[in-house]
Amino acid sequence: MKFLKLIGIFIILLLAAIIGFTIFVKSYLTDERLRMLVLPTVEKALGRRIELKEMKVKIFKGITLKELLILGKDGEKEFVSSKELVLKYKFLPMLIKKLVIDELLLISPRIYITRTKDERFNFDDLVRVDRKKGKGNAGISLLVSRVIIKDALLSFRDETKALPDIIAQIEANFELRTPVHDRAFRYNGDVDVKKVDFSYGGFTSTFKGGLKMNEQETHFDLLSGINDETVFLKGSVKDYAESPVVNLDIHTDRFVLDRITAFPGFSKKDAKKKKGGNDKKTKNNNITVMGNISIDRIIYKKMSAGPIDTGFKFNNRTFDIYGLRINLAEGLLKGDAKILLIGPDPEYEANLNLKNIQPNRIIAYFMPQYSDLQTSLEGKVNVDSKQVDVTLAAGIFDDTLNIKGTVRNYRKQPDICINLTSKELNIDKLLSLLKGEKKVKRPEAELKKEKDDSIEKKGMDFTVRGEIDLKKVIYEKAEIYNLKGIYTYGKSIIRLENMGGGLAGGQFNIKGAVDLRKPGYEYRTSIDIRAFAVEYLVNTFIPQARDTVFGKLDFDLQIQGAGTEPEYLKKALNGKGSINVTDGKFIDTGLTQKLSAFFNLEELNRLDFQEFRGNVQIGNGLLRLNSGIRSPYIEMKSHGSINILSENIDFETELTFSETLTKKMVDHAKFNKYLVGESGKANMPLKVSGTLSMPVFRLDARKLAEREVKKRREKIQKRMLENILKNLKD
Repeated sequence: MKFLKLIGIFIILLLAAIIGFTIFVKSYLTDERLRMLVLPTVEKALGRRIELKEMKVKIFKGITLKELLILGKDGEKEFVSSKELVLKYKFLPMLIKKLVIDELLLISPRIYITRTKDERFNFDDLVRVDRKKGKGNAGISLLVSRVIIKDALLSFRDETKALPDIIAQIEANFELRTPVHDRAFRYNGDVDVKKVDFSYGGFTSTFKGGLKMNEQETHFDLLSGINDETVFLKGSVKDYAESPVVNLDIHTDRFVLDRITAFPGFSKKDAKKKKGGNDKKTKNNNITVMGNISIDRIIYKKMSAGPIDTGFKFNNRTFDIYGLRINLAEGLLKGDAKILLIGPDPEYEANLNLKNIQPNRIIAYFMPQYSDLQTSLEGKVNVDSKQVDVTLAAGIFDDTLNIKGTVRNYRKQPDICINLTSKELNIDKLLSLLKGEKKVKRPEAELKKEKDDSIEKKGMDFTVRGEIDLKKVIYEKAEIYNLKGIYTYGKSIIRLENMGGGLAGGQFNIKGAVDLRKPGYEYRTSIDIRAFAVEYLVNTFIPQARDTVFGKLDFDLQIQGAGTEPEYLKKALNGKGSINVTDGKFIDTGLTQKLSAFFNLEELNRLDFQEFRGNVQIGNGLLRLNSGIRSPYIEMKSHGSINILSENIDFETELTFSETLTKKMVDHAKFNKYLVGESGKANMPLKVSGTLSMPVFRLDARKLAEREVKKRREKIQKRMLENILKNLKD
């Protein structure tokens, strides 16, 4: 019974204590007293005006602040607000009139951060606040051990547009250990990132996921949406108080670059605006960021590559890329790179290895007329801040073109040296791709203006030089052997030096220059040909005239001209040269057939000759030829012209027939009175007109008349001389 009485007495005392404590708390923590304790202290510490709609105290639930608002520096704009702030306190400190906050609950807090046009943040004054101003009020002690944040929103807006705009929605739950004496501040908690909207120019991105944080490290697992593309970010941040180390793994199944590069911030125009902007030196925070990037498929302009894997590390202004592997164009690109971010121009170096890359889709996209081109690339490309070294084997259909060279000073005034070598190169396959290409005839004035705009105004201020060594080249089914030469480009002039090789059993050499600054691209070229087999050239380049012309050709020609359109080119062409063919013959050519029919001599349809020699002059759209042929049957001397545009011919020709052919011609009535001279050989002047393929022969009546007059004059003179001599004897 005594035990029950004791229990009853204890319960009565406990109830009395609770009732008394409640009355004490309610009498001490009144709304007015709380406002006096909390608001002045916080306002003085922050230097900001604070508004509070309602403050309630519940002994077991704590202190509730509703509609809390902290205004900006101007006292008008909202800086921080919270729909509800609950402060849970400890009981015992209340006995000595101390308010110790143990747990803090934030419901729907809103934080608005702004960077003004003068590059100041709206919290700059809070960073610089003198913490001693907050001392002196012993009525409140913020020893918070737990913080819970629900439905939070953080907004950042940059009026300078140099930084992205951010709107973040998060929830958080933290356990805190407030520093006591010299012990460090400790915390541990989770952050649930509901959504973060990130926008910069036309570029947008969203994030969501989770973070686990303490005072030493943060682990995160985020999903990012970048313009409808999904990117997974996973990693950690350690030692962020002293020397932060960020481990970051980035992965995405697909990434469309078109959606990124299409935005204003990625245009060349915007890049020029940003260039040379803020050159202020920034303090080195000694941050390290490292990790891996993996992309299953990257897409750009309907072209794709992938998978892509690489490791990276950024530290002390040095950015390293290592173990790069890109499956590109059915091949593999491997490499590593280093970028040193010092000064306005970063220093960098990269080593790339290409294996069986087939850029057909890339070529087809940019140049659809070459979509059937079969190419591959293998080799190495080494790049640094000063030069690029290239060693590549380019597969072109079934052939391989080796490219080796260096590009120096490429960021300012490039100096390019590229050497080309190949065992065999079939140019016919490349040229066959052009046959189906539609060419639109354009006025020469338009071409000249385009050339002026592209070269003179933009200023192609670079130099190119190199050597060509091709063991075998197939062009129009002709086989060129040991094609070697030197080419250069500088000050908008292309030059070829000693470009020569073997063709048609002989040798050729070409020297020339093309001046891209002059209207229509002015050029000068000299061609020297020795011992070419004429039949090889005819059979190869004029198959319809196969096995009709034979001989050994020596030819030299110096030409100059301008233009890219055929008609303009032919009009502007000028030059001179000489031609010599030995041990030759014409068989069933249009010329010999017409000549044979005209004189009714079958022998002229197969005309063997010891030598054909002539001089050539080109100008005003005409090719003038002064030539002669020496053969066992006839001797021919001709002079006249060929219209390069219309192919019409106009020649005066003198034929001297052998005695054998002269005898066959004696019975032809129409030639009888003109045929035989004192030498016993027929001599016939002709006019040749028509075209090269359809020549027309006719007797030169004027020369025949002149010859007859000359003969009669000579006869009269002879008779007169004979009479004079006879009279003298008498």
